[in-house]
Amino acid sequence: MLLEISTAPEVPTQTRLVAVMYLKNNIQRYWQAKADAPSMISDEEKATVRTRILLSITDEQDQNTATQKALLVAKIARSDFPEAWPTIFDDISSQLAANAAPLGLQQTMLVLHFVLRDLSSKCLVKDRKQFRKWHLHYYPSYFSNGPHIVRNSWQLQPLVWRPSPQKGAVWLS
Repeated sequence: MLLEISTAPEVPTQTRLVAVMYLKNNIQRYWQAKADAPSMISDEEKATVRTRILLSITDEQDQNTATQKALLVAKIARSDFPEAWPTIFDDISSQLAANAAPLGLQQTMLVLHFVLRDLSSKCLVKDRKQFRKWHLHYYPSYFSNGPHIVRNSWQLQPLVWRPSPQKGAVWLS
């Protein structure tokens, strides 16, 4: 229900914002299985949430709602990458390639920013190795395409690509 409300363009902006914030908070609480209880969200529902939120963010007109959706994707990526969602960066790359509209590019870059921020802060060695592997594979293509996207869109001018060798990530500021 919250997913439908947060992705429906005909719903008022404030209602969508509250729905996506409530969804984000509940996903943080119930997404992963706990030691004493199984996950309350099935794998099919998780796949649906991942797909629909990521696809809906490119059409989001309200910046606050888009930011909350990007944070939601980042929270999901933090718990699911790489085991349950190994294709997150492929999904983001395909959205970057498919979006010609400045707003869609900006929202997708926002998702990329928050996903990179959350994944680069993971502390387990296994997670850091996986992030490093991703970084070595995808970094050149994101870095080469990033300035081109920024130059061709006046709305993306505040976004600047900077390498961060300490964390092995690309940060947008």
